[in-house]
Amino acid sequence: MNTLAILLSDTYKQIHNKIYPKGLDQLVSYWTPRRSMLKNQNKMVFFGLQAFIEEYLVDYFNKNFFELTAAEVEHTYKYSMDIQLGNNYDLEPIMKLHKLGYLPIRIRAIPEGTLVPMGIPCIEITNTHPDFAWVVQWIECILQVELWKPCAHATIGHMYRELANDYYKMTCDDFLRPEMACSDFGMRGMSCMEEAVRCSSAWLLSFDKTSTIPAIDYIDTYYDACCWAEKIGIGAVSTEHSVMASNYAVDGDEITFVKRLLTELYPNASFSMVSDTYDYWNMIDNILPACKKEIMQHNGKLLVRPDSGDMVEIAVKTIEKLWNTFGGTVNSKGYKVLDSHIGIIYGDGCTLNNVKQVWEELKKKGFAANNIVFGVGAFCFSAVIEPDGHMVVVTRDMFGIAMKATYGIVNGEPIMIYKDPKTDTSHLKKSHKGCCCIYYDDNGELQCEDGYDSIFGNGTLRTVFVDGEACNKETFEDIRERLNGGNKKTKISKITDYLLKDDVIVVMDVDGVLAPYEFSELSHSMTDDEWDRLVASGENPYKDVRPIKLMQKFIQKKGIDKVYTCSKSPSSEIPGKRAFIKNNYNLPDDNIYFTLEKTEKLTVLQTLQQKLGLKPSQIAIVEDTVKTLDYIRAHSDFVTVHVSSFME
Repeated sequence: MNTLAILLSDTYKQIHNKIYPKGLDQLVSYWTPRRSMLKNQNKMVFFGLQAFIEEYLVDYFNKNFFELTAAEVEHTYKYSMDIQLGNNYDLEPIMKLHKLGYLPIRIRAIPEGTLVPMGIPCIEITNTHPDFAWVVQWIECILQVELWKPCAHATIGHMYRELANDYYKMTCDDFLRPEMACSDFGMRGMSCMEEAVRCSSAWLLSFDKTSTIPAIDYIDTYYDACCWAEKIGIGAVSTEHSVMASNYAVDGDEITFVKRLLTELYPNASFSMVSDTYDYWNMIDNILPACKKEIMQHNGKLLVRPDSGDMVEIAVKTIEKLWNTFGGTVNSKGYKVLDSHIGIIYGDGCTLNNVKQVWEELKKKGFAANNIVFGVGAFCFSAVIEPDGHMVVVTRDMFGIAMKATYGIVNGEPIMIYKDPKTDTSHLKKSHKGCCCIYYDDNGELQCEDGYDSIFGNGTLRTVFVDGEACNKETFEDIRERLNGGNKKTKISKITDYLLKDDVIVVMDVDGVLAPYEFSELSHSMTDDEWDRLVASGENPYKDVRPIKLMQKFIQKKGIDKVYTCSKSPSSEIPGKRAFIKNNYNLPDDNIYFTLEKTEKLTVLQTLQQKLGLKPSQIAIVEDTVKTLDYIRAHSDFVTVHVSSFME
């Protein structure tokens, strides 16, 4: 789209510059969610302003207004407005703004990721140049069309997250992350690509998974997300009906392709398989049991995916049948967890009500919530089904969002601006009056006091845009943490506490975990050639490496009988490394393992599980290599811990 930026409004905004009071030097407006249509959700997640500012108020306005010639602006503006209004508009203010070269406004806002109660302004806008008070309310249309829906979608995502938090806390091991419980499946059902991307970006405030790939680039670009490092935007290997049906047409049965998925196509990767193309219960009752050997030897998890029928009934019945066929374990809270090689994902009809009913029924039958994951589709971002069955369509009215002017200065004198229609018996449309102060009260709740005759400098609002430039930008991770309540700190304290539990064993890497990288003077390591020559000469490269005191204390507290090591090492390194472990950490020989490849560490964990008769949740591996942890996490349910979790 390359529409002239100043034309990104509805018609009447183009003539208001002429009909405000003469001498209007300043206008102040507030963007506010006024009333929730949802019975059980009276707060809105504020999200999307930073991206809107960068995308439209900076980049789009520069490219499609300020960087154009005056002749281009005049011609383009007059062409559209002559069609719209004939000669009933004023070109002069538009050309004056173009000559100024920037948008002369200041935007202050509540930090994104804040849960905002109804009636509390999220955004304050005022002009910074006395000739352009009209620009303040001109912004309304473009701001509304771009912002209300990301806020609505972020709120819906948070509602799913709160549900996941509840059931994971009740039925799952504490180290499991509710951020992985649901994924965004809504892309194809959105009205356009832009909506799909913004919706999924809002969803990723609360969950780590999406099938909408462009959301990764969006939050990396506008929120400095670094999705690769933060593992945000995770997808999955999945089949669809065309795949299942075309293979059936060739093979003449379904089992041939199921086995090929397990043994040839994805032998070392988890995947989901749509399973109701023909006869779902035949797949569950006959085909999967016939593939039990291949499933149990598969280096990953097969997620069956029903895609029709009564979601609650089918999901619960499926998990019961899979338990009977493949078994599983009982977690630390007494709930059954399917064997790590098998599971279920549901991506059809995953309304909040249905998801809650599934988890509640599983809880009643003694199954943990993490036996199933959900793919939330476009309908769930377009309407909210409340517990009583009432459907609320997702529109701007869901939270009654409006932007109203409440204060001005005319010829140097302040004026209070407000609306309070007598015919509005619900009082929804009554606006604030004067400037507002937004603050947190003693109970930590946001409050608003209006009636001030000047902009309130203190309080919760922060400047995020002034005179054509964005400022005080935040990262996506900062916003996620604000919404989800300090999960970074919680994750670290929880996971280190978990490692000290009596029924948990800890498997530690050596290099980078127990042995610091100090193998060369003023460098973390010597070259590969130097290392090979040193080892070949019979020297022990670990003889001068100091142990890490923090790890010594941890192992002493944990007990050496419950700590193991597993390190990738060629045979020539093993004697020196073994001596380092025994001399500095007092671990017995039987607790020291070596592999030739990092991926073989998963086999060591599986060996220990079988040898000691433990559940996957009772075996934790501590590594400094994220790639290794990602591999183990993708192919098992063992506890994966990065060494940075030990840092104070």
